[in-house]
Amino acid sequence: VIVRRTKYRLAEKEKRAHILSGYLKALDALDAVIALIRKSADSEEARAGLMKLLGVDEIQANAILDMQLRRLAALERQKIIDEYNELMADIKELTAILKSPVKQREIIKSELHDVAEKYGDDRRTQIVAGDTDMSVEDLIPDQDVVVTITRGGYSKRTKADLYRAQKRGGKGVKGAALKQDDIVEHFFTASTHDWLLFLTNQGRVYRAKVHELPDAGRDARGQHVANLLAFKPDETIASVIAIKDYQSLPYLVIATRGGIVKKSALTEYDSNRTGGLIAISLKDGDEVVSASAITSTDELLLISKKGMSLRFTADDESLRPMGRSATGVIGMKFRKDDEL
Repeated sequence: VIVRRTKYRLAEKEKRAHILSGYLKALDALDAVIALIRKSADSEEARAGLMKLLGVDEIQANAILDMQLRRLAALERQKIIDEYNELMADIKELTAILKSPVKQREIIKSELHDVAEKYGDDRRTQIVAGDTDMSVEDLIPDQDVVVTITRGGYSKRTKADLYRAQKRGGKGVKGAALKQDDIVEHFFTASTHDWLLFLTNQGRVYRAKVHELPDAGRDARGQHVANLLAFKPDETIASVIAIKDYQSLPYLVIATRGGIVKKSALTEYDSNRTGGLIAISLKDGDEVVSASAITSTDELLLISKKGMSLRFTADDESLRPMGRSATGVIGMKFRKDDEL
């Protein structure tokens, strides 16, 4: 990068210096230049005359001709000389950089230091001893936890034994510290080694391990999922699914606000892509409202905002499997102003 950048800067400065050297030659014979231009029948004749008179090449001659005569006559000699001398000093320095690997390493060191000063912060990645037979997950106990995710996107995991069984009529315990107008939308138990699939309203699916969620107490808020997942602008969580692995259940079913339903193989979402995977192609104005991991013998129940419901079996005859990027099929039709 340093070499390519230096070569580019050197070429640009050499081009400018070449033009300025032509200007200086024109200034040294200014009266003759003006007279030649005025008596020339056309630009071709003037260009050839300048090249012969000043010993310049075609590029320099064109640069002189491109200037109006009154500007040429009013050029400040010292200003051009100063710019030319500055360019020659820069050219000398850039040439020295290209010839010296030591200078190149010094530039890299200096620029990395500047970047670290401007953008540096504490290490975010976890460093563990290298061992081909051991992963980070091997060091994490496989234990049951309670996963809490709010509508505002705050998530946490809490040890299950921090919740105790109460008798009928008990008033319960505080499960999360919520910001104003935020509510808990997803609350379930899972193992720290389970996968979490996050289905967003825009039809993408992201994944994370349960143990990657912040470990927090019952009355803590947790951290925003944006610290864990690279959501796109305006994406919100529509559904969260916990699975042991991608073979435990065969299918993922998705339902949209417009009544579209789609079933696809769960294994199609087994990917480490940080930017998420397309789970369904949505029509304009539609969005995902729910999703679930299922078997072909499960029954699906769709309920609309106005209380209408529809139940059907998730077998291949009623709902055939489709690819990840497919749109799906109509699962439920609505009356006016109704939606899933």
